[in-house]
Amino acid sequence: PALVDTGTTLLLLRGPAYHSLKGYFQDHFCGVQRLHFMCPTTKTNVWDREDLTYWALPPEDLAQLPTLYFYFRGPPPGPDVSPEPVGVALPPSAYFSCLEGHRVPQCFFGIQSSPGQTILGDVFLRPHYVVFDRTA
Repeated sequence: PALVDTGTTLLLLRGPAYHSLKGYFQDHFCGVQRLHFMCPTTKTNVWDREDLTYWALPPEDLAQLPTLYFYFRGPPPGPDVSPEPVGVALPPSAYFSCLEGHRVPQCFFGIQSSPGQTILGDVFLRPHYVVFDRTA
C-alpha cells in the first residue's frame, strides 16, 4: 500500500523498491559521462542523501533516463470493472525536478528511501490529473 500526499514534495519508496531502483540506475547509467552522479562512488551522488542537491542536467541528458512505471491493483472486479492493474508513467522530467532560468537547468532527484510507508508525493502527482474519490 502507498499513501498519496499532496503535502509531500518527494516520492518516498520503501527500502526494497528503492534499492531495486537504485541498482537499476547504477547498473545502466553510472558509466554515462554526464550522469556520473548516479554512481555510488561519486562524492556527491543522488543516493541516500538527506538534502536536496542540485545538478546541472541539460535536456539531452535528462532524455537518456528511463520513464518509470508504477502499477496498482485495480478495484475489485465487477460487471463494469476490469480487475487489471493500472499503470502510471513517471517520466524523467517528473522525478528530476528542475529549476529553469539557468543556462543549464539545475535539477534535483525527487526520489528518496523511506523507512516506513511508500508516499506518493508531488513528484509523482504533478505530471498527472488526479481526482480524489473519497466515496470508494
